[in-house]
Amino acid sequence: MSNAFVRTEFMEYVSICRAIFHEVAIEGTSVSKFSNFIRKKA
Repeated sequence: MSNAFVRTEFMEYVSICRAIFHEVAIEGTSVSKFSNFIRKKA
């Protein structure tokens, strides 16, 4: 059970890192949009 939890956390971390990379790569400095995404999720 704890292993599945750790795996879920890791997948979330990877997807967040990917989201950051895409924001930076595609839109340059679109920090406000990403922080809105974090706020909605939290």
